[in-house]
Amino acid sequence: MDELELLFSQDHTIDIDGVAIDVGPVRLGELARLAKLFKGADIDVEGTPTEIATKLLTSGEADRIIAALSVASRQDMDFIEALELDDAVRLLAAVIESNADMIKKKLMPAISRLTAALSAGASASPA
Repeated sequence: MDELELLFSQDHTIDIDGVAIDVGPVRLGELARLAKLFKGADIDVEGTPTEIATKLLTSGEADRIIAALSVASRQDMDFIEALELDDAVRLLAAVIESNADMIKKKLMPAISRLTAALSAGASASPA
């Protein structure tokens, strides 16, 4: 796979300490677990994937992020917890990159449509 294909692909493999990790979009069952992990979390998602990953892994939410990284990368917690910070940042950045398009193009428009439909229903109902 050349660099251009990698840039626009949601699925790719990265090497962490000799372990090939397949990174791709989060699956439905994983999304439910991630939603539970992030309930009530205060997370800043501004910046590049590497900047975001660095901020998240060094934030007050690091325990949640580490657990979420285990789910999203499909690696066990022992593996994730044993990573050096730079490898964890690379892996989390890859997960973010793999899911950014799905969030931007699918999840956010669906939420906007639902919000609009609920607003239209609320304004159409009698007071």
